[in-house]
Parts: sequence; C-alpha cells; structure tokens
Amino acid sequence: MNPQVQPPASTQEHKQAVLCYDCLRQVVSMLLRKRPMMKALSPLLSLTLLLSTSQIAVRAQGTVYFKDFGPLGLNAPVYESDGVTPLSGPQFTAELLEGSSPDVLASIAITGFLTGAGAGYFNGGVQTINTVAPRTSAWFEVRVWNTVSGASFLEAQASGLGNSWWQSAAFAVQTGGGAINPFPPGDLTGLGNSPVYLNSVPEPTSIALAALGTAVVLFRFRRRERSAVSNHFAKP
Repeated sequence: MNPQVQPPASTQEHKQAVLCYDCLRQVVSMLLRKRPMMKALSPLLSLTLLLSTSQIAVRAQGTVYFKDFGPLGLNAPVYESDGVTPLSGPQFTAELLEGSSPDVLASIAITGFLTGAGAGYFNGGVQTINTVAPRTSAWFEVRVWNTVSGASFLEAQASGLGNSWWQSAAFAVQTGGGAINPFPPGDLTGLGNSPVYLNSVPEPTSIALAALGTAVVLFRFRRRERSAVSNHFAKP
C-alpha cells in the first residue's frame, strides 16, 4: 500500500521555523534595548539571523534510501534471466528516478551492485529530494541495466540482447527528513519483497520465422531452376 501524503507535517515544519525566527528576533531586540552600544552590530546580527533561518529552510527537504532491501519488508534482489545468477559488481547499474507524478520522472542517482554475499542488491545511500518537503509523498522508479549492453538504460533496452535491463513500475514513497525532529529516510517499499529478473533472451517472432522459411523455399526453388537449365544445355 502506498504511503499517504501528510500535509500537516510540512505545515508543522514551517510553524517551527517561524517560531525559531521570532525567538531569535526577540533576543536581538532585548540585547539592543539593554545595551545601546550593540546597535552598531545590528546589521551583523540581522544577517546572522537571516542566514540561520535560511539554513533551516534549505535542510527542509525530503530524503529516501536508494536500496532494494530494508527493515519494512523490502527485499527485491535482481537476478539474470536464468533466475539463479544475482547481479554483481559495477557491470550492472541501478538508477533512481523521482518526480511529482508517475509520468514526470527524472534521474537523481545511480549506483553499482554489491558483490559477494550482497550480490543482487544495491545500496546508493540516502538521497535528498530537493523538490519535495519532508514527510510528504513523491513518485519513484528504479531502472537496472547491464553496461555491456549499453552506456545507458535506454541503450541497453534498445540493444535487443538478453540480460540487458529491468524496470520497475512507478510507485509512491513517503519521504523522511526535516530540519527539526527529522524523520528517517523513506524506503523504496514499492519494489516489493520478491526477486526480479533481467529481460530474457529474445525469441524470434512468428513473422520472422515465416520470413526465414520463405527465404529458404525461394533459395531452394532458384537452385533447382538453375540446375534444370544447366542440365538442358548440357545434353548433346
């Protein structure tokens, strides 16, 4: 089940930032009233206050874990099409896409696959979503490709080769983060708890088989026709 959007959370972040700003402003005003000599420092204090509140706003961005395993039932190792060989090492790349809707996604991170006991899994660490507030939902998609088949996912997908790519459906995740009382980064739970597999070796289509059969028949017919003509002219 996709996590639900929680607008009150981001509203609370805003209220807390405003409260922090008001508190700092009151402290500065009190110091200026009690110590007139500090009035000369007023511009510097104002700048410090502005920078402090700006840092709070900058840190108020959503975060997610870019990995295919986690404590909330997330367990989606990636295998080759044989169902036995887990992806391992930098030959295979995982890419994380994010957006405001399933139809508007952009790449935000890539990472290679783990090796040894971690084969089949990737761990790209915590990713910050600059366009999403903490504790709100965003859309994500994961793409995996074999770099031998192409330098990018689209190239590998267009190669027509087996064991070249895999792509998840778009899914919603509630992000973590926050400057004040931050929540843990969200997990990519939309990947599920079952293994996934690269594309299988493509099988020839019925149309391709029919075309091949026709070509073979024509070749044999022309060969026989040429043989008959040669025999005709060879007779005394």
